[in-house]
Amino acid sequence: MEYNKKLDKDQISTINFPIEFIVENNSYKKEKIEKLVYLYQPFNEYSQNQTANLYVYKKNKFESLNLFFDDVYIDKGGKKFLIYTKHTVLDTLNFNEDYFAPFINKMRKNKTDSLLMGTLPEFKQKHSKLTQSLLSDDEVIILFNKKVEEVKYNTGEKDNLLLQIRKPIKY
Repeated sequence: MEYNKKLDKDQISTINFPIEFIVENNSYKKEKIEKLVYLYQPFNEYSQNQTANLYVYKKNKFESLNLFFDDVYIDKGGKKFLIYTKHTVLDTLNFNEDYFAPFINKMRKNKTDSLLMGTLPEFKQKHSKLTQSLLSDDEVIILFNKKVEEVKYNTGEKDNLLLQIRKPIKY
């Protein structure tokens, strides 16, 4: 959890959850990931601009990944990824200020702007309603640079549909 001192009052600004997953490839041909998105729900104008931090497992550690600049191929067997979500204060409107007061007090006491809350299972056990509120219906969307079919529009224009995988977040 993080809070922003620049706000009129101390308030939690983001809650980050680590989500680890493996993308498997059962063929012998490398498949290029074109886009990897964490989709926040409910989907709205604000949430569509939220981006999660993305990491790929290389050389026995997670390294930051930017799909605009880094090409990522999935070999036979697969690749491990890590996403840190960025759920914002707008996502927590169902919880009052008193709910977050102990966290903010602990951050003040430790003179830090962030607080490690433990593992996801530990957090879920202590804060099940908040976890459910933030993660339910969220999903990871992976778009591969692999043509599935060609679509012809009424205008005569053609476009390619790419392979897309959508996976709900399990917590």
